[in-house]
Amino acid sequence: DSNDYSNKSKLAREIIWLAWKAGRLKTCPLKFRSAKELVAEAVGGGKGQFDDAFGEQVPVVDPETFDECHACENFSLEQCKDAVANTEANVIEPVEMNGGLRVLDVNQVAFD
Repeated sequence: DSNDYSNKSKLAREIIWLAWKAGRLKTCPLKFRSAKELVAEAVGGGKGQFDDAFGEQVPVVDPETFDECHACENFSLEQCKDAVANTEANVIEPVEMNGGLRVLDVNQVAFD
């Protein structure tokens, strides 16, 4: 059936495209994982099956508070433009050219 999107489907799973990584406090336990990353791995088919538009960049390097971990307003205009270009080149254009399905996280930070 061409509408079969279950695990037995022949559609190749593509990585989930997340918006940006939250910072990490130095006191955070080593094995702690972001809920967003865990859900992306569960949906995407396994460990490491996600990427972020901003790559490895975080809002604040070496944050000291929880709020700094999520201070996405600290991304510069240039970082936001790069994240948009990264999303276009690695997700949108390949789907437009080759078809397929991709899961994209909302990224108002970069696209505003």
